[in-house]
Amino acid sequence: MAAMARRGRPPAIGRDEVLSSALDVLRERGVARLTTREVASRAGVSEGSIFYHFTDRRGLLTAVFSEALRPLFAFKENLDPAAARTFDDVAIVLERYAQAMRAFLDDALEVLVAAHGDAGVRDEVGTVVTANDFGPHRGIAAMTNYFDGLRATGLVGADVDTHAAAYLMVGATFLRSAQPTLFGHSTGIPATSEIVAAVLRLLGADTSRRPGSTGPASSITVADASAAPELLVLQRCCWVQEAVANDTLDIPPLHETQAQVRAWFDEWTVLTVRDGPRLIGAVRGRLVGHTWEVGRLMVAPDRSGHGMGSRLLAEAEAIAPDAATVVELFTGARSDRNLAIYRRAGFTVVEADDAPAGVVVLRKPRTPAASHSARG
Repeated sequence: MAAMARRGRPPAIGRDEVLSSALDVLRERGVARLTTREVASRAGVSEGSIFYHFTDRRGLLTAVFSEALRPLFAFKENLDPAAARTFDDVAIVLERYAQAMRAFLDDALEVLVAAHGDAGVRDEVGTVVTANDFGPHRGIAAMTNYFDGLRATGLVGADVDTHAAAYLMVGATFLRSAQPTLFGHSTGIPATSEIVAAVLRLLGADTSRRPGSTGPASSITVADASAAPELLVLQRCCWVQEAVANDTLDIPPLHETQAQVRAWFDEWTVLTVRDGPRLIGAVRGRLVGHTWEVGRLMVAPDRSGHGMGSRLLAEAEAIAPDAATVVELFTGARSDRNLAIYRRAGFTVVEADDAPAGVVVLRKPRTPAASHSARG
Protein backbone atom coordinates (compact mmCIF):
# COMPACT_ATOMS: atom_id res chain seq x y z
CA MET A 1 0.00 0.00 0.00
CA ALA A 2 1.40 3.39 -0.95
CA ALA A 3 2.40 5.75 1.84
CA MET A 4 -0.14 8.47 2.63
CA ALA A 5 0.77 11.77 1.01
CA ARG A 6 1.28 14.82 3.16
CA ARG A 7 -1.70 17.15 3.22
CA GLY A 8 -1.86 20.89 3.10
CA ARG A 9 0.68 23.46 2.12
CA PRO A 10 4.26 22.84 3.19
CA PRO A 11 5.38 25.09 6.06
CA ALA A 12 7.51 28.13 5.28
CA ILE A 13 10.32 26.95 7.54
CA GLY A 14 12.49 24.22 6.06
CA ARG A 15 13.15 20.74 7.38
CA ASP A 16 16.81 21.49 8.08
CA GLU A 17 15.84 24.49 10.23
CA VAL A 18 13.42 22.39 12.27
CA LEU A 19 16.07 19.70 12.69
CA SER A 20 18.60 22.33 13.81
CA SER A 21 16.16 23.44 16.50
CA ALA A 22 15.67 19.80 17.53
CA LEU A 23 19.42 19.37 17.95
CA ASP A 24 19.56 22.55 20.05
CA VAL A 25 16.85 21.20 22.34
CA LEU A 26 18.66 17.89 22.61
CA ARG A 27 21.99 19.49 23.54
CA GLU A 28 20.51 21.92 26.04
CA ARG A 29 17.65 20.01 27.65
CA GLY A 30 18.17 16.31 26.89
CA VAL A 31 16.26 13.67 24.99
CA ALA A 32 13.35 13.56 27.45
CA ARG A 33 12.42 17.12 26.41
CA LEU A 34 12.79 16.37 22.72
CA THR A 35 9.07 16.63 22.03
CA THR A 36 7.30 18.01 19.00
CA ARG A 37 5.89 20.80 21.16
CA GLU A 38 9.31 21.78 22.54
CA VAL A 39 10.92 21.74 19.10
CA ALA A 40 8.06 23.72 17.57
CA SER A 41 8.42 26.35 20.28
CA ARG A 42 12.17 26.60 19.71
CA ALA A 43 11.77 26.83 15.94
CA GLY A 44 8.93 29.34 16.17
CA VAL A 45 6.50 27.19 14.19
CA SER A 46 3.33 25.22 14.89
CA GLU A 47 3.44 21.55 15.83
CA GLY A 48 1.84 20.94 12.45
CA SER A 49 5.14 21.89 10.83
CA ILE A 50 6.91 19.21 12.87
CA PHE A 51 4.34 16.60 11.88
CA TYR A 52 4.63 17.66 8.24
CA HIS A 53 8.38 17.06 8.18
CA PHE A 54 8.76 14.16 10.62
CA THR A 55 5.26 12.65 11.09
CA ASP A 56 5.72 12.08 14.85
CA ARG A 57 8.27 12.06 17.70
CA ARG A 58 9.73 8.79 16.50
CA GLY A 59 10.34 10.29 13.09
CA LEU A 60 12.00 13.24 14.78
CA LEU A 61 14.30 10.92 16.77
CA THR A 62 15.21 9.06 13.57
CA ALA A 63 16.08 12.35 11.88
CA VAL A 64 18.22 13.41 14.86
CA PHE A 65 20.21 10.17 14.71
CA SER A 66 20.59 10.43 10.93
CA GLU A 67 21.86 14.01 11.24
CA ALA A 68 24.31 12.99 13.95
CA LEU A 69 25.52 10.15 11.74
CA ARG A 70 26.10 12.42 8.75
CA PRO A 71 29.87 12.84 9.41
CA LEU A 72 30.30 9.06 9.56
CA PHE A 73 28.19 8.48 6.45
CA ALA A 74 30.24 11.10 4.58
CA PHE A 75 33.43 9.40 5.74
CA LYS A 76 32.19 5.99 4.57
CA GLU A 77 31.29 7.35 1.13
CA ASN A 78 34.80 8.74 0.68
CA LEU A 79 36.64 5.54 1.62
CA ASP A 80 38.74 4.54 -1.37
CA PRO A 81 41.44 1.88 -0.79
CA ALA A 82 42.91 2.57 -4.24
CA ALA A 83 43.78 6.13 -3.16
CA ALA A 84 46.11 4.87 -0.41
CA ARG A 85 49.60 4.30 -1.80
CA THR A 86 51.38 4.16 1.55
CA PHE A 87 50.51 3.62 5.20
CA ASP A 88 50.91 7.37 5.68
CA ASP A 89 47.86 7.80 3.44
CA VAL A 90 45.99 5.26 5.57
CA ALA A 91 46.96 7.15 8.72
CA ILE A 92 45.32 10.31 7.38
CA VAL A 93 42.12 8.37 6.65
CA LEU A 94 42.06 6.95 10.18
CA GLU A 95 42.63 10.38 11.72
CA ARG A 96 39.65 11.69 9.75
CA TYR A 97 37.57 8.76 10.95
CA ALA A 98 38.40 9.68 14.55
CA GLN A 99 37.21 13.24 13.87
CA ALA A 100 33.97 11.94 12.34
CA MET A 101 33.38 9.66 15.34
CA ARG A 102 33.79 12.57 17.73
CA ALA A 103 31.35 14.69 15.72
CA PHE A 104 28.78 11.86 15.81
CA LEU A 105 29.09 11.24 19.54
CA ASP A 106 28.71 14.94 20.32
CA ASP A 107 24.99 14.53 19.58
CA ALA A 108 24.19 10.82 19.69
CA LEU A 109 25.89 9.90 22.96
CA GLU A 110 23.71 12.25 24.99
CA VAL A 111 20.63 10.60 23.50
CA LEU A 112 21.83 7.10 24.32
CA VAL A 113 22.90 7.96 27.88
CA ALA A 114 19.71 9.87 28.71
CA ALA A 115 17.53 7.14 27.20
CA HIS A 116 18.69 4.59 29.76
CA GLY A 117 17.38 6.77 32.58
CA ASP A 118 13.79 6.67 31.35
CA ALA A 119 12.11 3.38 30.44
CA GLY A 120 9.71 4.99 27.98
CA VAL A 121 12.42 6.95 26.21
CA ARG A 122 14.70 3.90 26.24
CA ASP A 123 12.09 1.79 24.45
CA GLU A 124 11.41 4.55 21.94
CA VAL A 125 15.09 5.12 21.17
CA GLY A 126 15.63 1.35 21.04
CA THR A 127 12.90 1.03 18.44
CA VAL A 128 14.48 3.74 16.30
CA VAL A 129 17.96 2.20 16.61
CA THR A 130 16.70 -1.28 15.72
CA ALA A 131 14.49 -0.15 12.85
CA ASN A 132 17.35 1.76 11.22
CA ASP A 133 20.09 -0.75 12.07
CA PHE A 134 22.12 1.91 13.86
CA GLY A 135 25.13 0.69 15.79
CA PRO A 136 28.92 0.34 15.88
CA HIS A 137 28.73 -2.89 13.86
CA ARG A 138 28.14 -0.80 10.75
CA GLY A 139 31.31 1.20 11.35
CA ILE A 140 33.28 -1.99 11.95
CA ALA A 141 31.92 -3.49 8.72
CA ALA A 142 32.82 -0.37 6.72
CA MET A 143 36.32 -0.24 8.20
CA THR A 144 36.82 -3.97 7.58
CA ASN A 145 35.81 -3.50 3.94
CA TYR A 146 38.31 -0.65 3.63
CA PHE A 147 41.11 -2.74 5.09
CA ASP A 148 40.12 -5.65 2.83
CA GLY A 149 40.42 -3.23 -0.07
CA LEU A 150 43.93 -2.33 1.08
CA ARG A 151 44.74 -6.01 1.06
CA ALA A 152 43.46 -6.29 -2.51
CA THR A 153 45.82 -3.48 -3.56
CA GLY A 154 48.74 -5.30 -1.96
CA LEU A 155 49.39 -2.73 0.77
CA VAL A 156 48.11 -5.04 3.51
CA GLY A 157 49.29 -8.63 3.72
CA ALA A 158 47.05 -11.64 3.18
CA ASP A 159 47.61 -12.89 6.75
CA VAL A 160 46.30 -9.69 8.42
CA ASP A 161 43.10 -9.99 10.46
CA THR A 162 41.35 -6.97 9.00
CA HIS A 163 38.26 -7.43 11.17
CA ALA A 164 40.35 -7.29 14.36
CA ALA A 165 42.10 -4.14 13.11
CA ALA A 166 38.73 -2.56 12.29
CA TYR A 167 37.34 -3.52 15.71
CA LEU A 168 40.32 -1.94 17.43
CA MET A 169 40.00 1.28 15.43
CA VAL A 170 36.25 1.69 15.97
CA GLY A 171 36.26 0.50 19.58
CA ALA A 172 39.25 2.56 20.74
CA THR A 173 38.02 5.67 18.95
CA PHE A 174 34.55 5.26 20.45
CA LEU A 175 35.93 4.83 23.97
CA ARG A 176 38.30 7.78 23.57
CA SER A 177 35.38 10.01 22.58
CA ALA A 178 32.83 8.57 25.03
CA GLN A 179 34.83 8.20 28.24
CA PRO A 180 34.70 11.87 29.33
CA THR A 181 30.89 11.85 29.02
CA LEU A 182 30.33 8.43 30.56
CA PHE A 183 32.83 8.67 33.43
CA GLY A 184 33.57 12.38 33.77
CA HIS A 185 37.32 12.16 33.26
CA SER A 186 39.95 11.50 30.58
CA THR A 187 42.39 9.42 32.64
CA GLY A 188 44.35 6.97 30.54
CA ILE A 189 42.98 8.13 27.20
CA PRO A 190 45.64 7.72 24.49
CA ALA A 191 46.25 10.31 21.82
CA THR A 192 44.50 9.63 18.53
CA SER A 193 47.92 9.24 16.95
CA GLU A 194 48.71 6.34 19.30
CA ILE A 195 45.48 4.54 18.38
CA VAL A 196 46.22 5.02 14.70
CA ALA A 197 49.77 3.72 15.17
CA ALA A 198 48.48 0.58 16.91
CA VAL A 199 46.05 -0.11 14.07
CA LEU A 200 48.74 0.47 11.46
CA ARG A 201 50.97 -2.04 13.21
CA LEU A 202 48.18 -4.61 13.07
CA LEU A 203 47.93 -3.93 9.35
CA GLY A 204 51.65 -4.59 8.95
CA ALA A 205 53.15 -1.11 8.99
CA ASP A 206 56.47 -0.37 10.66
CA THR A 207 55.55 2.74 12.68
CA SER A 208 58.66 2.81 14.81
CA ARG A 209 60.96 4.98 12.69
CA ARG A 210 59.17 5.91 9.49
CA PRO A 211 59.43 9.55 8.41
CA GLY A 212 56.12 11.16 9.28
CA SER A 213 54.99 8.14 11.28
CA THR A 214 52.50 8.33 14.11
CA GLY A 215 54.22 5.59 16.07
CA PRO A 216 55.94 5.69 19.45
CA ALA A 217 59.01 7.42 18.04
CA SER A 218 56.87 10.37 16.96
CA SER A 219 53.81 10.59 19.21
CA ILE A 220 52.06 13.95 19.46
CA THR A 221 52.37 15.37 22.98
CA VAL A 222 51.73 18.60 24.87
CA ALA A 223 54.97 20.58 25.20
CA ASP A 224 56.20 23.00 27.84
CA ALA A 225 58.37 26.11 27.68
CA SER A 226 61.57 24.07 27.72
CA ALA A 227 60.92 23.34 24.02
CA ALA A 228 61.17 27.05 23.10
CA PRO A 229 64.74 26.95 21.70
CA GLU A 230 63.91 24.03 19.41
CA LEU A 231 60.62 25.60 18.33
CA LEU A 232 62.44 28.80 17.41
CA VAL A 233 64.84 26.92 15.13
CA LEU A 234 62.13 24.75 13.59
CA GLN A 235 59.79 27.59 12.74
CA ARG A 236 62.54 29.62 11.08
CA CYS A 237 63.37 26.63 8.91
CA CYS A 238 59.74 26.17 7.98
CA TRP A 239 58.82 29.80 7.33
CA VAL A 240 61.71 30.42 4.98
CA GLN A 241 59.66 28.40 2.47
CA GLU A 242 56.61 30.56 3.23
CA ALA A 243 58.66 33.70 2.66
CA VAL A 244 59.71 32.43 -0.77
CA ALA A 245 56.17 31.38 -1.70
CA ASN A 246 54.65 34.71 -0.66
CA ASP A 247 57.56 36.89 -1.80
CA THR A 248 57.99 38.66 1.54
CA LEU A 249 60.22 38.51 4.58
CA ASP A 250 57.65 40.36 6.69
CA ILE A 251 56.52 37.17 8.43
CA PRO A 252 56.47 37.13 12.27
CA PRO A 253 57.83 33.57 12.69
CA LEU A 254 61.05 34.65 10.96
CA HIS A 255 61.65 37.45 13.46
CA GLU A 256 60.45 36.13 16.81
CA THR A 257 62.95 35.83 19.62
CA GLN A 258 63.36 32.90 21.95
CA ALA A 259 61.68 34.93 24.71
CA GLN A 260 58.68 35.54 22.47
CA VAL A 261 58.38 31.85 21.65
CA ARG A 262 58.64 31.00 25.34
CA ALA A 263 55.77 33.45 25.98
CA TRP A 264 53.49 31.27 23.81
CA PHE A 265 53.06 28.93 26.74
CA ASP A 266 51.33 31.63 28.79
CA GLU A 267 48.25 31.50 26.56
CA TRP A 268 48.66 28.76 23.96
CA THR A 269 48.57 24.97 24.22
CA VAL A 270 51.52 23.74 22.16
CA LEU A 271 51.65 20.26 20.66
CA THR A 272 54.92 18.80 19.39
CA VAL A 273 56.02 15.63 17.64
CA ARG A 274 59.51 14.14 17.77
CA ASP A 275 61.54 11.48 16.04
CA GLY A 276 63.59 10.27 18.96
CA PRO A 277 65.04 13.44 20.55
CA ARG A 278 64.62 15.57 17.43
CA LEU A 279 61.68 18.00 17.20
CA ILE A 280 60.11 17.55 13.77
CA GLY A 281 56.67 19.14 14.04
CA ALA A 282 54.49 21.45 16.15
CA VAL A 283 51.23 23.36 16.29
CA ARG A 284 49.53 25.57 18.87
CA GLY A 285 45.96 26.47 19.84
CA ARG A 286 44.15 28.91 22.15
CA LEU A 287 40.57 29.90 22.93
CA VAL A 288 39.50 33.49 22.15
CA GLY A 289 35.81 33.91 22.96
CA HIS A 290 34.19 30.96 21.22
CA THR A 291 36.91 30.68 18.59
CA TRP A 292 39.67 28.07 18.82
CA GLU A 293 42.63 29.71 17.11
CA VAL A 294 45.17 27.31 15.59
CA GLY A 295 48.56 28.55 14.50
CA ARG A 296 52.23 27.88 13.88
CA LEU A 297 51.56 24.53 12.21
CA MET A 298 55.05 23.40 11.19
CA VAL A 299 56.76 20.25 9.98
CA ALA A 300 60.49 19.91 9.36
CA PRO A 301 61.10 20.34 5.61
CA ASP A 302 62.69 16.89 5.28
CA ARG A 303 59.59 15.32 6.89
CA SER A 304 56.91 17.15 4.91
CA GLY A 305 54.70 15.33 2.45
CA HIS A 306 54.02 12.36 4.74
CA GLY A 307 50.74 13.53 6.28
CA MET A 308 52.25 14.74 9.55
CA GLY A 309 50.85 18.26 9.10
CA SER A 310 47.34 16.88 8.66
CA ARG A 311 47.71 14.75 11.79
CA LEU A 312 48.99 17.68 13.85
CA LEU A 313 46.08 19.80 12.63
CA ALA A 314 43.59 17.06 13.54
CA GLU A 315 45.05 16.76 17.04
CA ALA A 316 45.02 20.54 17.48
CA GLU A 317 41.32 20.54 16.67
CA ALA A 318 40.72 17.60 19.00
CA ILE A 319 42.05 19.40 22.09
CA ALA A 320 39.77 22.42 21.64
CA PRO A 321 37.73 23.08 24.81
CA ASP A 322 33.96 22.65 24.96
CA ALA A 323 33.35 26.39 24.64
CA ALA A 324 34.84 26.48 21.13
CA THR A 325 32.28 26.64 18.33
CA VAL A 326 34.61 27.70 15.50
CA VAL A 327 38.16 26.72 14.57
CA GLU A 328 40.16 29.46 12.85
CA LEU A 329 43.60 29.69 11.29
CA PHE A 330 45.38 31.77 8.67
CA THR A 331 48.10 31.37 6.09
CA GLY A 332 49.74 33.22 3.24
CA ALA A 333 47.56 33.91 0.23
CA ARG A 334 50.15 32.17 -2.00
CA SER A 335 50.78 29.22 0.32
CA ASP A 336 49.06 26.78 -2.01
CA ARG A 337 50.19 23.67 -0.17
CA ASN A 338 48.90 24.94 3.16
CA LEU A 339 45.62 26.01 1.62
CA ALA A 340 45.15 22.55 0.10
CA ILE A 341 45.74 20.86 3.48
CA TYR A 342 43.29 23.15 5.25
CA ARG A 343 40.59 22.77 2.63
CA ARG A 344 40.90 18.98 2.77
CA ALA A 345 40.40 19.27 6.53
CA GLY A 346 37.11 21.12 6.01
CA PHE A 347 38.22 24.75 6.33
CA THR A 348 36.91 27.47 4.04
CA VAL A 349 38.35 30.91 3.29
CA VAL A 350 36.35 33.73 4.90
CA GLU A 351 36.39 37.50 4.63
CA ALA A 352 38.24 39.15 7.51
CA ASP A 353 38.62 42.90 7.62
CA ASP A 354 41.45 42.74 10.14
CA ALA A 355 43.56 40.26 8.16
CA PRO A 356 46.97 41.65 7.14
CA ALA A 357 47.68 42.12 3.46
CA GLY A 358 48.67 38.87 1.76
CA VAL A 359 47.05 36.73 4.47
CA VAL A 360 43.87 34.63 4.19
CA VAL A 361 41.73 33.49 7.12
CA LEU A 362 40.07 30.07 7.13
CA ARG A 363 37.38 28.74 9.45
CA LYS A 364 35.31 25.64 10.09
CA PRO A 365 32.47 25.08 12.54
CA ARG A 366 33.09 22.88 15.54
CA THR A 367 30.34 21.08 17.42
CA PRO A 368 30.82 21.44 21.20
CA ALA A 369 32.42 18.29 22.60
CA ALA A 370 34.30 16.95 25.57
CA SER A 371 37.98 17.87 25.53
CA HIS A 372 40.34 15.23 24.16
CA SER A 373 43.88 16.11 25.10
CA ALA A 374 47.06 14.68 23.68
CA ARG A 375 48.99 13.00 26.42
CA GLY A 376 52.20 14.45 27.70
